[in-house]
This record gives sequence, C-alpha cells and structure tokens, in this order.
Amino acid sequence: MKLAKKIFLLLFGLFFATISLDIAAQYYFYEFAYPSYKQNQIYQLVYEVKEEVPKYEFFSSEFFEYLNTIQDEYLIQYKIHSAQTTQLNLDRLTDNEIFFESSKVDDVTVFHYYTRVTFSGGQESIIQMTYSLQVLGEMLTVFTNYYIFIFIILAILVLFFSVWLTEQITKPLLHMKRVTSHIANIDFSEKCDIHSNDEIQELATNINIMSDNLHSTLSQLQIANERLKDDIANEREFEQMRSNFFATISHELKTPLTIIKGIANRIKSRPLTQGEVDVQLESIIEEVDRMSSLVQDTLSYMKMEKQPDLLEMSSFNLKMLVEHLHKKLEDIANERDLTVHVKLEDVYVEADAEQIVTVVMNLYSNAIRYTPPKQQIHIDLFRVGDKARLEIENTGIWIPEDELQKIWQPFYRIEKSRNRDSGGTGLGLLIVSKILDLHESQYGVMNTDNGVKFYFELEIDTDFDE
Repeated sequence: MKLAKKIFLLLFGLFFATISLDIAAQYYFYEFAYPSYKQNQIYQLVYEVKEEVPKYEFFSSEFFEYLNTIQDEYLIQYKIHSAQTTQLNLDRLTDNEIFFESSKVDDVTVFHYYTRVTFSGGQESIIQMTYSLQVLGEMLTVFTNYYIFIFIILAILVLFFSVWLTEQITKPLLHMKRVTSHIANIDFSEKCDIHSNDEIQELATNINIMSDNLHSTLSQLQIANERLKDDIANEREFEQMRSNFFATISHELKTPLTIIKGIANRIKSRPLTQGEVDVQLESIIEEVDRMSSLVQDTLSYMKMEKQPDLLEMSSFNLKMLVEHLHKKLEDIANERDLTVHVKLEDVYVEADAEQIVTVVMNLYSNAIRYTPPKQQIHIDLFRVGDKARLEIENTGIWIPEDELQKIWQPFYRIEKSRNRDSGGTGLGLLIVSKILDLHESQYGVMNTDNGVKFYFELEIDTDFDE
C-alpha cells in the first residue's frame, strides 16, 4: 500500500474514531449521566426547600416568591398539598423523608419529589416538585440533527485537509525518493530542494551531502581506476620495450662476436704474414671495443632505470663544462674537416654534472660523426627566462620529419643501409633522453634551414648566477 494512501486512511480513521467517541460520550451524558445528575440536584434542592420553609409564614407572599425564584432557576414545577390529603399515597411519609417517583408522559420522563414541610406558625403541608426531561429530549433531538449536519461539514473539511496534509507529507518524500533513485543509478545530477524547516529538510540536506560525498568518492575512485589502467598499460608497454631492448642488445652483441669468430677461423685455417695478423687483430680489438661500449651503455641505462632518483644535483658552470668537452673533441672535428662555432653565455645551472657531461658528449660526438665533411657545427648556450638552453646544430644533413621522434628509440637507424663504420652503440640518444627526463628538462630535435638541431634546457641556479 502506498504511503499516501496509508496516511489518508489514518487521518480519516482518526476523524471517524474521534467523532464516534464524541457521539458515544454525549449520548451517554444525555441518556445516563445528565438525568442522574439532575435527579440528585433536584433532590438536594427539595432538601434545601424543606430546610427553608420554617422561615416563612403559611402561604405568605415571601414564601411564594421564594418558590417562584427556584422554579425559574431550576425549571421545575411545584404544588402545595394539604398534609391530610388522601389523593397522594404519602401516609408513611415522615417529616424527614423525601419521597421520589418517576413517570412517563408522552414518552417523556418526569421526576416527582414529595416532602412534608412545617411553616413558622406550625402549619404543615406537602410540597411537590416536578422536573420534566422534555427539555433534555429536545436538546437530544437538536443534538442529533446538529451532529448530522456537523458530521457532513467535518467530513468534507477532513477530506480536503487529509488530501492536503497527505500531499504536504508525501510530496517531499516522493521528491527524495526520486533523487535517491537517481543516486542508486549513479546519477548525481538531481538534488533535494526542500525548505520545510523541519526534520524532512534535515533529511534532504543529509541526502544532498551524501550524494556529494558519494559523487566525490566515486570520481576519485574512477580517477584512481583510470590511473591504474594507465599504470598497467604503461607497465606492459615498458615490459614489452624492455623485452625488445634486451632482444636487440643480444642481436647487437652477436654481430661483433660473429666477426671475431670469423677472424679467428681465418687465422686458424691458413698461415698469415705478420702484417695480415696485425690487421686481423686490429679488427678484433675494434669489435671488442664496440662490445665494451655497448655493455657499458647498457649498464648505464639499466642503472638509471632501476635507480631514477640517484641524481647527484649540484651547481656548476655549464659554459665551462661545454668548453672542456669541446677541447676534447675539437681535434676529431678538425680531422673530419668540420668547422665548429662555439658561442657560450656564462651561466650556472642546478643538475647532475656527470650526467650532463654524458648528454653533451653524446650530442656533440653524434654531430661530428654524422656531419658531412666541410660542413659546420654550431654550439650555442644562452638564457631563456629562468632556463639555460644549449643547442648543437650540424649542417649539411637532415632527418625526415616522420622520423624525428623515433631517433630516441634504442638502436634506431635513420639510414637502414648505414654500415657499422659510422660508429656508436645505438643507445646514446636513449641514454640522453633518459637523463634529461630525470632532470625534467625540455629537450628535442628539429630540422632547420641548414641542418639538424638538438637542444635541451636546464634550471638556472640563481644563487650562483649573478
């Protein structure tokens, strides 16, 4: 059964119960309580009259005035009988007794009271006082008609009141039911808008608070789930990259080992002159050096992967660091007939100096390795806001736009036919990107009008850079 129907039936039931109890109470009052009360009241009145009569002379005007006053006040009738009358069967009525009897006259109950009285002169009489319940019957008739009318009016009023009150009670409850249904379906767009200044408003407010808290919690949970999915996807991608990485390293190590094995077989298979042996041994040394570099780069990368938070940050002069490396590599650049232009601004940065040496050395050596002869290398260091920006540009060579971001991948070669004589392990730019990522540096590569430019930025240390 719906709540509205329950409330309506309850209100109407209370109304009918109240009316029924009221009718029963008044019926009891008029039929039993009031007649009994009136009977005792008239009895007491007769007793008082019996006590007052000795104060009056026989049939004096004061005596009748006294009786008329009582008659008007109590709605009674009185008669005076001779003490010797035989019309009344009152022989046994003594001086102190009050005789009572009732009769029916036209279905109306009439009370009769008799008592002997003695006047001040000693005369005796019998006073009869009569009270009719006709007035009570008329009142009961009026009461019945009145209650029929009142019942109809009250029934209509209670009907409208019950409908109104039921709506006032159930309307906010139905509203809250609709809101909570939305909440149950994970829809938090609906809010309880109730302003009744009572417990229902407090309940609505609590529902809104619960909705907001649940919405916030579910949103946070959803964000956490998305992050977890991303973490899982990244972990899988990382594992795949690691698997590919080690597979590629294994392949890269097989190549020099195969070369060394081939050289050893040639030396073993036939006698060689000392000059030929020296050439073969030089090839073996080159391949061993290549493997050593590959292993060293691999170990460096794995160390950064396992311990990314072990940067040894310090303040140092980046200009001096670049100048020091330039002096080491300048002769190699000259041997390849390259012109190096260095323009460095004096600036202090906050970084891991050893790791930045690795970055600059890789970028500079790559520029020397891949720049065609008679071309130029430009090394520029300057400020960009609160950052120091180092750019290394080599001319005469470009990278296809669709491969610019692929060069950071391990063992990626732009020219598939490039032979091993170009040098390098294939891990240099991967290590560079890892170091710069750990420094949260902005870095990249771009084609310019003259060639290819690599760049990265580091935080300026304002305490030293003055």
